Amino acid sequence: MVTSVLTSIVAVGFIKRSIPTFAISALLVLAVLVGTPSIVQSQPPCPNDPACPWTPAVLSINAFEVAPGRLCDITIAYCYRSCNGKCEILFREWKFYDRTCIQGVVLDQAFYVSLFKASAIHLMGTGSDACSQAIPPCPSSTPIFSFIRASCVKWTIDSLLPDVIVRPCGFSALCTREYTFCYDNSTTPPKVVMNLVAIGGNNCPTSSTPLTFPTFFPTTTYESPCYTTCY
Repeated sequence: MVTSVLTSIVAVGFIKRSIPTFAISALLVLAVLVGTPSIVQSQPPCPNDPACPWTPAVLSINAFEVAPGRLCDITIAYCYRSCNGKCEILFREWKFYDRTCIQGVVLDQAFYVSLFKASAIHLMGTGSDACSQAIPPCPSSTPIFSFIRASCVKWTIDSLLPDVIVRPCGFSALCTREYTFCYDNSTTPPKVVMNLVAIGGNNCPTSSTPLTFPTFFPTTTYESPCYTTCY
């Protein structure tokens, strides 16, 4: 699947996006209504590892395929580092900007594989370390990319905003998949091939149900139960 990628890596750990007029009005109302409940939170920070530091990054994609034939705007916040010849990418959260776009969508493995590919391509070709080398033609391949996500995630909404944020329930349980990448030049245009190398990590201890967004979202500020990302 080909998705369009905005390739600017933001050097600080927050999402930058122009705010529509109706959202500005909503924020002004929020400022006046002291005591209005809200669950807006900052993004989970990158881990602190002086031996091999993590770098925060943000990727915004227009028309990301969240399900077959369903294209939605999404922003992905993640951390990355190049250590021991391997690129590690840790997902912090992702935001959908229109909750009506994801009604009834299940975040299945096809969704996560697309998430992996988009974040890797976001970094590739920008340098020479394991994360930023250019994608070689097949059968050569990139260094291993290790994609790490919390095994348990939840979604949150604010009654005054149209977006939906998916964030970890915690990082005590992690789910890992490792891939290499190459370009298949036998097709027109060439396509990116992902080769699965390894699967690891732990299942979500509190749920075996994948995240399925409701057909109709609550009209109030709401935080969902936890769902699994490993299955």
